[in-house]
Amino acid sequence: MLYAVLLASEIAFWALLVGGLYVRYALERQRLSAAMLVAAASTDLVVLVAAGLDLAGGAAAQTSHILAALSIAYSVVYARHLVAIADRFVLRRLGREVTEPVRRPKAAREREGWYRHARMWAVGAPLLGTGYLIADDGEALAGAAAVWTMILAIDFLVSFSYSLKPAVRPR
Repeated sequence: MLYAVLLASEIAFWALLVGGLYVRYALERQRLSAAMLVAAASTDLVVLVAAGLDLAGGAAAQTSHILAALSIAYSVVYARHLVAIADRFVLRRLGREVTEPVRRPKAAREREGWYRHARMWAVGAPLLGTGYLIADDGEALAGAAAVWTMILAIDFLVSFSYSLKPAVRPR
């Protein structure tokens, strides 16, 4: 059942995002657009409540609970970024002037990506830990948190290695 909630939440997120952008640019209703974009971000509350109730009801932790934590963490960290990308896309399609973000050097982009990943981990790992405490059998959640921590450490080494030695460009 949690998979259905995850899928419905994801569909609702994208429908509200696209609808919010449509309302902003086609109907020029800024307040309604802002409300729809906030509603898009709040779809994760449904996932959070559903996963928590499922675990509190005695369900063993499984992949759907891990995906719920990852989905929530991703949305919290990347929502603004996704809205900005979608906003620029719509503006381009409407033929309006778009201010593109300045393309930074590879090392800076890699570090920025790691910082986002670290913020995502900072949101998701406590969710997994809380699920571990709530669940009757939460070993899968503890294992997922441990694996994610190792992935974050490896990502750190790779991302910051570009700061030590610049990427070699082919000629």
